[in-house]
Parts: sequence; C-alpha cells; structure tokens
Amino acid sequence: IGALVTLPLVLPPSVLGFYILIALGPNGPLGHFTQAMGWGLLTFSFPGLVIGSLIYSLPFAVQPLQGAFEFRAKPRLSQPRSTPLLKRWNTTMRICSQAGCSCFPSSCCSRSALPTGA
Repeated sequence: IGALVTLPLVLPPSVLGFYILIALGPNGPLGHFTQAMGWGLLTFSFPGLVIGSLIYSLPFAVQPLQGAFEFRAKPRLSQPRSTPLLKRWNTTMRICSQAGCSCFPSSCCSRSALPTGA
C-alpha cells in the first residue's frame, strides 16, 4: 500500500495525468463503472479534475499523517524510565538535544534531573 500511495511522487505529472485519463476514459475500468452507474464519463469534467487532484495530492497528505501516527506510538522522552542518576542524565540530554539546547541550564539545575532520594 505504501508503494501505491507514493506512486504519484515517482511518476511525472504528465504520465500520471495520462494514466488517470485512460482509467477514467470510456474504455477504462473507472469509465465503465461510472457509465454503468449512470454518472457518465468523468474525463474533462470537474469531478474528474477533483479525482485527479486527489490522486496527485494523496502522498502529500498521507506521509505527514503516517509520520505523526508513528511519532505518537513511540514512548515519550520526557518520561524517564528509571531513577538512577546516569539514566536521568541521559534522558535529560536527549530532551535538551531535541529542544535545541534551550532547556539545558534549567533542566540540569532542577530537582527533576536528580535522583528521587536527593
């Protein structure tokens, strides 16, 4: 499915448009379906234009959404996994490196970076 979704990125727009035109034409599979349903041909019409635009824009919408869902599935770095000082330090450094080091002084001096017994 991933290869099918990214196919519009690989094909040049003119080739993709030609394939859509063939599929929506009177001898194409979608053309037969739309004529059997009584909708007529979608080639050179506004609904056909919308279908072509959706197919062309699909990867630009799916890939960021896929990345966002994968990010949500990963464990959060702001929640330390254990209390030893070394692991807390490593977690703090990972958080600070992703935040662009803007939180480094405040996180190193705060009590949340220290073990719970300190």
